[in-house]
Parts: sequence; C-alpha cells; structure tokens
Amino acid sequence: MRYAEGLAAYELRHFAGWNGEVAVGEKCPEYLYLPKVPQRLHDGLGKDLRLLISLRSPAARAYSHYRHNVAQFRESRSFAEVVENEAMSLVTGKRDQPPFGYLGRGLYAEQIERYLDKFPTNQCHFISFEAMTQRQSSIMQSIYSFLGVAPFKITSRFRQGGRPLATYNCCRATKVTKPS
Repeated sequence: MRYAEGLAAYELRHFAGWNGEVAVGEKCPEYLYLPKVPQRLHDGLGKDLRLLISLRSPAARAYSHYRHNVAQFRESRSFAEVVENEAMSLVTGKRDQPPFGYLGRGLYAEQIERYLDKFPTNQCHFISFEAMTQRQSSIMQSIYSFLGVAPFKITSRFRQGGRPLATYNCCRATKVTKPS
C-alpha cells in the first residue's frame, strides 16, 4: 500500500530528520514476512544495506502477535481458533495477510531465504529476541560492531513480555553509510 507512494515518500516519512549520522534506518515487522520486500529493498535502496533481523520463538511470537491484535480490536476469535484456521490455510500454501499471519510469520527459514537471495550473509545480522532480553549489553555490542558505529550507553532495559521500561536512545540502524 505505501510502496506505491514511491521512494521519495518513504525517505521523507522515515529520514527527513537525517543529519549526517553514520547509521540510520527504520524497522517494521512486516518486512520479514511480506515476500516482495527483499526485492523492493534491493531495487529501491541498493545492495549495500545492513539488515538486522530479530527472531523470536515462533510460539511466543504468535501468541504475542495475537494479544496485540486483540488489544487493537483487530481480533475477536480465540487463540485456539486462529491457530486452527491458519494451520489449515498453511497446509494449502496460503499465507494470511497483515495484520494476521500468526503462524506464517514464524516460518523463518522461507522468509530469511528471500533475503539471502538478495543480500550477502555478511550484511545480515540475526538477533534472538530471547537472547536480547537476557544479554542486552552483549547483543547491543554485536549490533554496534555489525553496523560499524561507536557504542553508547543505553539507559533503559528491555524486558520480555512487555514494553521497554523506557525508550532506547540509540541509532535506528538499517542503512549504513561510511563518512567520506
């Protein structure tokens, strides 16, 4: 839907405040799930992107996604019902469209493969959500290293099963450019 607005609209929406930072970017959970996104990223933003790919236990991810949709009044069915319905669809090869796709979003192998077809593995950094909640400092250090940016102190902690205790004060990291 927003893809049709074009690259200029995308850049204006997400990067209008860019002020020469070495690393800027944005995130959206749909990017991993939607099949056309890797090609669009490659074609629109180039092959030199750095991609942070955060993965969560598929079961925990599905239930969290379900709870989110219930809270947003997008879902009224029981969790058992949505799982059963989607499982039947997956057998036929059908993928539920956003904001649904509770089970399909956990099929990480096919989603990651689409990215690895377009971007070399050294441009993809995989992060375990569960590891992030347990070893935040070391995971953040690995992200800083991957992006080639200087680390800085994060003044909040992320906790599993809830919102961050405070907003992160760190770079948004998807596209990395080196200063000339």
